[in-house]
Amino acid sequence: MASWVTLLVSIQDHAQTFAHPTLSHGTGSLRNYPTIVKLQQSWDFVPPEVIRPMATTTVGDIAVLARRLGMRWTIFKPNEDLLRAEGGPHVLSSVSTRGLGLVLEYKHTRVKYEQANSRNEMGIWTDNADKLLFGILPENRVLGLPEMGFGSHDLLSKSLMLLPGDHDRARKLVDEWQAVGSIHGLSDLLSMACPMVREKGSPINKLYVPGAWTGMTYYRIALLSWYDCVSEKLLTRDSPQLQWLRNSFCKLQNLWPGGWSGQRFDELDEAPVYLLDTVYDMHNTTSNYFCTLANTFEETRGQRGLRYIDLLSTHLLQAPKSLMDAQRNIANGQRRDHHVTDDHFWHGEAMHCYFDYIPRHEKYLFPRGCTDTNLVFEAWATMVFRGFLWHRSHNISALQESEPPLDSRYYRSQMPVYIG
Repeated sequence: MASWVTLLVSIQDHAQTFAHPTLSHGTGSLRNYPTIVKLQQSWDFVPPEVIRPMATTTVGDIAVLARRLGMRWTIFKPNEDLLRAEGGPHVLSSVSTRGLGLVLEYKHTRVKYEQANSRNEMGIWTDNADKLLFGILPENRVLGLPEMGFGSHDLLSKSLMLLPGDHDRARKLVDEWQAVGSIHGLSDLLSMACPMVREKGSPINKLYVPGAWTGMTYYRIALLSWYDCVSEKLLTRDSPQLQWLRNSFCKLQNLWPGGWSGQRFDELDEAPVYLLDTVYDMHNTTSNYFCTLANTFEETRGQRGLRYIDLLSTHLLQAPKSLMDAQRNIANGQRRDHHVTDDHFWHGEAMHCYFDYIPRHEKYLFPRGCTDTNLVFEAWATMVFRGFLWHRSHNISALQESEPPLDSRYYRSQMPVYIG
């Protein structure tokens, strides 16, 4: 549909030129060219037994196609025959038509080409990116994570029930999330569970994730505090994995001084492909690390060992506490990070609180087969670094926080839609 809309708009713009044959002054003869002529037709008096010919699609397809054209759904209620999307030169709106069902009317408005084709609207368009529009977190088969929903109270509640751990605590977090709209710490679910959506080698890294799901791994000062804590641990223990984490941070800091540790990531639009691919490869390395970790435990000890899903579960249950703990520490003059103060300075202390919770993760993981405290520290620090890498690979606009996800029931829905 996206390509046809562009063609039809061009034809409409040049209809008068196409409709008039050109006179050749050299021979005096009239040359005939293929022409397209617009004819105004009325359907006001169509007999009731005649069905008006219209283009057809489905709710699932039009929801994605409109977003790919740079449009935002301001109204999306297919069950009530109410739809409206607009953006750039395009407008889609539902109209009332007798006997047909859901009909969308397309309009093309005159705006500047640069505005209509802004790079800011060029997003990643894959199946996994489409799922995120509907509040669906794609399955991560590499790490053994199921497909989960985050777009509504019920979906998020069901998703957290798929994870092991304290389900009563998880339900309370979901209830709080519904009341407030976001939960500090719980938002890490996106960056730590979602597979990489950007394709390697692609310059396009804009990703549309509706709702407030940026999480701690989005912020510069949290990243710097994470680096401080990992470096401090290396002073007392020589670990190849922690060395790799620190070296990877330093490598990206040297390659990308602004974007890697930047507070906001508008500059990700300008990130060179080779640098984004470096982040991509590091993210893959963390996946291989966790796969090797799980397989080694199963083969050598006959135990379930340290699974990524267990590590993620205990983190999500403890992380929301870091907001209150960080605020209390700052109020008591016990702030531990010493980086430049900005609007999100408390994220630095909250990351230190994250590290304070590692003994709680150890207590959770010990009965599940992982009794190595050093390994728990390494694996958890790697998971957090993985979240930072995910956010540095995807340019998520802060404006998305006010845009709710589309109803997940209509993902790939075959409900018919007519284009009038």
